[in-house]
Amino acid sequence: PRRTFLDAVADLDRAIEIRPDNALDRVNRGNALANLGDAERAWGSRSREYLERAIVDFGAALERRPGLVEAWGNRGSARGLLALVQEEQGGDPRPLLREAVADYEGALRVNPAFVPGLLGRGTVLRRLGDAEAMRGGDAEPWLARASADFERILEREPGNAAARMSRGATFLSLGRARAARRIDAREALGQAIVDLDRALETVPGFAQALRSRAEARRLLAQAELGRGDEGRESARVQFAGAEAREGG
Repeated sequence: PRRTFLDAVADLDRAIEIRPDNALDRVNRGNALANLGDAERAWGSRSREYLERAIVDFGAALERRPGLVEAWGNRGSARGLLALVQEEQGGDPRPLLREAVADYEGALRVNPAFVPGLLGRGTVLRRLGDAEAMRGGDAEPWLARASADFERILEREPGNAAARMSRGATFLSLGRARAARRIDAREALGQAIVDLDRALETVPGFAQALRSRAEARRLLAQAELGRGDEGRESARVQFAGAEAREGG
């Protein structure tokens, strides 16, 4: 696959030499570089280089066509991937995540109904909330904004499993953050489980939703353990349900 991605980049290098002002060629080369950068996270050490080159290409496309929604959205996605690399290397992902939010907002200015932009922005906002919580900050404003983006999608597309799973993951992040601050997390975790149940009704093999639901149930069981005899019985039921459904 690496060779194929590199060949695609080489073809687009030639196309851009012939038509340097063609914005779509820049977007397509940026896409190939972003795919290569994502794959390089597992294969090698050049992930950052390829993702940074992708971001440059998307920026060049926007200089030529500022209303190109795909360039805004794909640059946000590339910055989100670069933030993962930054985090994996022990750095702070938050500056890149904020830049990714700004890119998705650029896409949504062009097309307010652009579902990939709402899904992408919500996902990055959730990651910002997680990053704030890990550093002792307040995750809740970021998570509220993320949940609102997923809600906008679900108002239009109630069967959108990705948005349903993402909102469930956001409630899970909220529950995790509240539990860490010794605030009652049970409502948020219960909402997470409801959304993840719905996502799994639509896509039964949605592995990410299964993992998130298992964690939500585990955390809810832990929260119930401190609530007296009734809470302990609820925790036993939650833990048994998690084991049965997630193959625990």
